[in-house]
Amino acid sequence: MVLDCITGSGPSCPDSVSKPNKTQCDDHRVCYIGECSASICLAHGMVACQCAPTKAGDWTDEILCQVCCEDHTDNDVCKSSFELASVPDLKSLAGSPCMDYTGYCDVFFKCREVDPSGPLNNIRKLIIDGDVITTLTDYLREHWYVGLAAALGLVILTVIFVRVCSYSHVPPKEKHTENPRPHRPGNIRNRVAPNSSSWI
Repeated sequence: MVLDCITGSGPSCPDSVSKPNKTQCDDHRVCYIGECSASICLAHGMVACQCAPTKAGDWTDEILCQVCCEDHTDNDVCKSSFELASVPDLKSLAGSPCMDYTGYCDVFFKCREVDPSGPLNNIRKLIIDGDVITTLTDYLREHWYVGLAAALGLVILTVIFVRVCSYSHVPPKEKHTENPRPHRPGNIRNRVAPNSSSWI
């Protein structure tokens, strides 16, 4: 069966066998239940954790985006891999949580605070809750002609847009190429044949 799978001569292959847990699968992770998902700390008999900044609330501390493990020899204190002799010095992967799950590590290994409101809410606050509407209203009151010109320009643009679009959808007129029937002078009904009895 294995030979059939290698050569492609057979339709079936043997079931894949997962590597044992704690097998290192890349620089930062180890195998766990058939997936490369566990922290490198597990390979050294430790539990992964998130280091706290040296100074409380300091988001610029580099330790926030370093791989950290609980040191069982020191009352399970969360220490950076740069402080643990048995663990290689590693930085956290981009997107890893930091600062007790209130931030994430970017590609520059800086812990960025997560804004729970999101950028759209910030825009809403800027427009509705801020002074933008008030400032714009006051400006239009003093310079009313600017608003009038803008409204007039909008109307003109709308008319031009409608005209251009309507012309683009009108089918072209067909050209009549047939030659009209030539006009013959006189009335055919009034003509008299030469051998008619009227000549007699």
